[in-house]
Amino acid sequence: MKIAVIGGGNMGSAMVNAWLGKKVCKPADILVYDKNAGIRRTHNLLKVKTDVGDFSKLKKYDVVVLAVKPQDILKVLEDIKPHLSKKTIVISISAGISIKKISSILDKVKIVRAMPNMPVQINMGIVGWTTNAKIATNDVGVIKKLLGTIGYEIYFSDERRLDVVTAVSGSGPAYVFYFMEALFEAGYKLGLSNEEATSLAMGTFIGSSLMVNMSGKSPKELRKQVTSKKGTTEAAIKVFDKNKLKKIVLEAVKAAHERAKELNK
Repeated sequence: MKIAVIGGGNMGSAMVNAWLGKKVCKPADILVYDKNAGIRRTHNLLKVKTDVGDFSKLKKYDVVVLAVKPQDILKVLEDIKPHLSKKTIVISISAGISIKKISSILDKVKIVRAMPNMPVQINMGIVGWTTNAKIATNDVGVIKKLLGTIGYEIYFSDERRLDVVTAVSGSGPAYVFYFMEALFEAGYKLGLSNEEATSLAMGTFIGSSLMVNMSGKSPKELRKQVTSKKGTTEAAIKVFDKNKLKKIVLEAVKAAHERAKELNK
């Protein structure tokens, strides 16, 4: 399988690293386009070919990944259009760019719209994805393999649900980092050193996430196990409930969802 990645930034580099690291394809079968062809963002990218923008080479590639900023994608689509065949699978990871927008330019091409989140950079991300009607049954295995290599992939038949994916998992790492930041600051203000507060907050998030993943229990069940009656945890949870933390989270995710829908218009 020959893959061209347009955009050698964090996400594009992460995908290439994952595919090379898990031997999905060989270095010789990958071409990375970047505004600065000399840039090599990771060790594995030293092994692949790069180009600034000679898109005529795309005719040789089975899959073209669009890993560019949303404000740049429409121009890129116009530039690559003459060099794609009906067999080319185009995977866009540009947030807020609908299949309808892409199809308005690439009207005869197989299109995949994917929403990966930040942890794909360490092969532990979530990728929600959907396709247009031109994707054939035998294409699905290829798509699942490529996206499943960079994280846990979930297919959605209704593209509108990708806006929810954006609000929950696409933006989600920032919510987690924000709460981690707040927990660290609380520890520091109560007398811990920077190093102590950081280690405790980080270790707590890593361990708790792994527990949810490995125990088979829901976060609610595990939270109840930690919350002893009249104990320290219950005192903290009461403050969360009094200030309606769950409602705040819901309103925040709703805001992200609305913004995602606006970007799709």
